[in-house]
Amino acid sequence: DFASIGYTATPNLVNLADYGVPQTRQRVFIIGMKKTNVDAQFTLPQKTHDRFGANNLKKWVSIKEAIDHFSDPDGENDIPNHMYSAYKIAYRNFTGHRFTEPDKPSPTILARGNGKGGVCAIPHYNGKRRLTIRESAAVQTFPDDFVFFGSMTSCYRQVGNAVPCHYAYLLGLALNKMRKNEGN
Repeated sequence: DFASIGYTATPNLVNLADYGVPQTRQRVFIIGMKKTNVDAQFTLPQKTHDRFGANNLKKWVSIKEAIDHFSDPDGENDIPNHMYSAYKIAYRNFTGHRFTEPDKPSPTILARGNGKGGVCAIPHYNGKRRLTIRESAAVQTFPDDFVFFGSMTSCYRQVGNAVPCHYAYLLGLALNKMRKNEGN
C-alpha cells in the first residue's frame, strides 16, 4: 500500500529495554519515506543497553531502579497520581497478570482494561498490589512531575498508550540528524 502511493516502508522490531526503558516493551516502528527522496537515510537510534550489559552496553534498567524512589502509596504522600487499582492480583502469565521481578525490566505497561470494567495494571514486584499510575509512568520514563488528568482508568490508559518518553526523545534525535544530513 505504501509503495502504491510513492513510499518505501521498513518495519523495525524494537525492544525498548535495549534503549534504557525499564520494561520489555516490544514494538514495531514502520519507517516510511518518499521514493523521490533518495538521499534521505534514517537510522534507528543505536542500542544503549542489553540484557547482560555485554558488548560495551549498559545492563537493562530494572523496575526496582525505576520506581524505588517513590514512597509507599498507602502512606501519606503528595506525589501526583500515586494511587493504584485495587483490582485483585492473579498470576496467569498473560497481559497484566505476569510476575514482576524487581531486578528485571517491567512487563509491558498496558493501556487496556481487564474486561470487567477495571484497569489492567502491572503488579508491583512486592506481589501485594498493582503499580500506581505514577510508578507506571516512571516505567514509561515520564518525568516524575508530569501530571495525568481524568479517572484512574483514563490515567492508566494515557500512560499505557504512550511511547516511552526516553525512546521518543531518541527517535527525535535520529529524525533531526536525518533532516540535517539531507541538506548536505
